[in-house]
Amino acid sequence: MEKVAIFLRFLQLYSHICHNLVKGCTFFQDHEFFGELYPAYEAEYDNVVERMIGLGKHTDLFSINREASEMLGRVEFQDACQALKVLLRTEGLLCSEIESTVTPRPMEHPHGDLSQGTIQMLGNIADASEVRQYKMKQRTSE
Repeated sequence: MEKVAIFLRFLQLYSHICHNLVKGCTFFQDHEFFGELYPAYEAEYDNVVERMIGLGKHTDLFSINREASEMLGRVEFQDACQALKVLLRTEGLLCSEIESTVTPRPMEHPHGDLSQGTIQMLGNIADASEVRQYKMKQRTSE
């Protein structure tokens, strides 16, 4: 779940930056959309981290935030459309990571050591991500 937390922290930081930097004829809509994204990502990040801690998993928050910051160092902001494409790619990675986290591997107990509550929490995050991805695809389509 650590990788899920890293993606969520990156998404939260980047979308907040985008919220502050958008401009132009779609400013109002883009500013509002990015303004809805970063608190949603932050809440999901917090839920994942608290779950990891609550389950007794080793949780190095400095490492998680360092990796998210390193991801942030590999992107830039040009305009809202480009920024949404970065978020869209990362949302896809987030969903793939969730899928691999909850999918049991051969010779493993179904769902590994994940409780039904944790599986549901991760499923809810993926569900919300798919809704966001739909909206981003609509905005970035030519």
